[in-house]
Amino acid sequence: MNAALVGLRKKPKVKAKHKKRNCYVTNELFDVQHIDDDRCLVQIKRSDKKEDHGRYLAGVVLPFPKEKAGKAFFLSRKGSRFWLSMAYDYSNEDLTQSEVEHIASTLTHKELEQAVVGIDLGINKQAVSSKGFVYHMP
Repeated sequence: MNAALVGLRKKPKVKAKHKKRNCYVTNELFDVQHIDDDRCLVQIKRSDKKEDHGRYLAGVVLPFPKEKAGKAFFLSRKGSRFWLSMAYDYSNEDLTQSEVEHIASTLTHKELEQAVVGIDLGINKQAVSSKGFVYHMP
């Protein structure tokens, strides 16, 4: 608003409560803490001031280790629903066809069902996995 008052940009528009609102949060305003090898806790700070050190607004458990967490995230809200979108480092070794066949041949039928996930791409639901998870971005 101050920038609008001095003529640097237009006055910000207030959105209706039912519309989606987004906020880009950088690492000065959140902490990432280790839970275990597969999970971390992202806690949003009240502010970057010293007197608010250790005081958090909210925390979210995410399914990747602390070392792979990104330096920023998007926080979105629509009505009373919130979304947190954060990029993280993911490395996956590319196997050759013969390596995949060799690994699959050593597994039992039950182990093979647990190790393999099929994903169906669609129109109404963007992706549905064979494990029953639905991935949909509105």
